[in-house]
Amino acid sequence: MTAVEINGVCVYNLSRQSGVSPRWPKHGVSMAGPSSGGGSSAAQSADRSLELLQGLEFSTASTRVKASRDGDYLLVSGVHPPAVKAFEFRNLSQKFERRVDAEVVDFQLLSDDYSKMALLCADRAVRVHARFGAYHSVRTPRQGRTIAYDAMSAEALVAGSAPQIWRLNLSRGSLMSPLHSASPAVNVLGRSPALGILVAGGDDGVVECFDVRQRTAIGRLVLSAGRGEEVTAVRFSSSDAVRLAIGTSKGEVQLYDLRSSKPLLRKDHRNGEPIVDLKFPSCVGDSGGGHHLREGFVVSADKRAAKVWSAATGESLVTIQPPAESGEINDLCILPRSGLVFLAMDAPHLLTYFVPQLGPAPAWGSFLEHVTEEMEEATMDTVFVDYKFVARDEVPKLGLGHLIGTNLLRPYMHGFFVNHRLYDKARRLSRPFEYEEYRLGRVRERVEEKRTQRISVRKRVPRVNRALADRLSTASIKRARLLDDDRFAALFNDSRFRIT
Repeated sequence: MTAVEINGVCVYNLSRQSGVSPRWPKHGVSMAGPSSGGGSSAAQSADRSLELLQGLEFSTASTRVKASRDGDYLLVSGVHPPAVKAFEFRNLSQKFERRVDAEVVDFQLLSDDYSKMALLCADRAVRVHARFGAYHSVRTPRQGRTIAYDAMSAEALVAGSAPQIWRLNLSRGSLMSPLHSASPAVNVLGRSPALGILVAGGDDGVVECFDVRQRTAIGRLVLSAGRGEEVTAVRFSSSDAVRLAIGTSKGEVQLYDLRSSKPLLRKDHRNGEPIVDLKFPSCVGDSGGGHHLREGFVVSADKRAAKVWSAATGESLVTIQPPAESGEINDLCILPRSGLVFLAMDAPHLLTYFVPQLGPAPAWGSFLEHVTEEMEEATMDTVFVDYKFVARDEVPKLGLGHLIGTNLLRPYMHGFFVNHRLYDKARRLSRPFEYEEYRLGRVRERVEEKRTQRISVRKRVPRVNRALADRLSTASIKRARLLDDDRFAALFNDSRFRIT
């Protein structure tokens, strides 16, 4: 197990790691503390080999990960071969594995545990599984992309590459008349358990609200008119029924109140990757001796990182960025009422993180509290976010020499880490004409480019007596005219007049 401190927030990586990833240690001290011989390295190796759930991996990649509503099981789908695995938290190990005929695109748990689930597969089939195994299968008219479950009507709702949302009635085992969408295709579905409203996000940047008792949309919201954005994630808040989070294909998250068409807040991931999933984490807090659910953060994940930020202000709390060798993020799962985060990756191993600011350790993992307390006593790694490295000889040139020894310049190797805003301000003050020099340089480059495009006069080079021709061309004007005089043309063209 490894840990880093990002902006004052501790993030513990509980995943199995094959090697040591490069970090920026504070004052050259590793996370496990000062080295003291072979015993310390052995302790570090033992820490890194800690694995929360045994066998939490697939041969190629994991596609979806979900926790059961009772909080006792973790369900994961992956490839290859296509399969679904169930892990029991109480035993910290795998409970069973079920192979399926096609890759699982998405799935939903129909009960509080693993006993009933619906799998949306890549062969256009919706496979319903019971405790004992496969129970029923129905093929959809077109390929599905997402599936949702409406407990009030006992219907599995499937959407995909068509302007319809198909309704699979689980009590009859057949398809009912579909819901009609105005979008050419639907990417994601989200349902509000409190209001019973179904939200569909289309690939044209339009979000529609449905009541399953009606066949047409009861509300419509256009996010990006003509900008080419798609809706890639939707999620209702569990504590505030009218709050909706929407993620787009350009890495932007928008928070809405269903009673207004204007967003309450916009959060940009600033890396251009589509939003994969959204979560409103909830954990147990104390209030006057009692316990209540508090929810003040939003967790949004794209292909590269998962960001935790405030739902009220949009201020970032922490960013969970998996190592490059772990591949891209496919799905996100946060265990209810705890700070455990599971990431389904485009790699064999799933990643597990523990963020105490999101919530405490679950009851079955109470040992995590003791482990993290021991690690907090040791020196933690500090990851410098929004900092720029400046060499020691550049500090006086920027006029920051008087800040050496303060917290504004953090020493590291042969230089210092400086906050980006402070660095930009110091550079503008030390180089006031930097932009003007840059502009003049660009103008000179463009002039040179245009100059090379002009038509140039090509002078004929004589075949004979070139040395004589060179001397005449650099001599007086009268002698230079001999090169153009026809009476002396043979002197420079005929080899019989060659001067030896």
